[in-house]
Amino acid sequence: MFGIVEVGSLGDYSFVIIVTKNHRGEYLYSKKTENDTWEFQGGHIEKQETPYEAAIRELKEEAGITSSSIIPIADCFTDEKDTHNEINSMCTKVRNGMVFLVEIKDNPIVYNLCMEMDEVKWFESLPEKLTYPELTKCLYKMTKIQKEES
Repeated sequence: MFGIVEVGSLGDYSFVIIVTKNHRGEYLYSKKTENDTWEFQGGHIEKQETPYEAAIRELKEEAGITSSSIIPIADCFTDEKDTHNEINSMCTKVRNGMVFLVEIKDNPIVYNLCMEMDEVKWFESLPEKLTYPELTKCLYKMTKIQKEES
């Protein structure tokens, strides 16, 4: 389960997602090493790190892009199995995240600096195999609509 709400409304953030678009309307995805699926850049927020700082770091680690034009566009929440709960392994834990949008005017060469990802690539539409299908499709549509309205 996931949900997307107004930016700044959740707090207690544990992860970030960065939706990156170029001037041709292509989206940047990273392919996960462990399961051969595509996803937007993002990850966990480190201790003493703000969501904005985490987004800058993750974008650089996973795509080699340094950009100061990272704009928060939404908050989201997900639930996942709580693997640290020894009493009840069926428990779920709700995690809050912040979603950022990066619009790149040129088409930089992207490269991967972390071991979690195999490849980074621009796509004109959604890739076939997605790590988080429902959430990725929703963010893709949301950022497409925002661009068309502006």
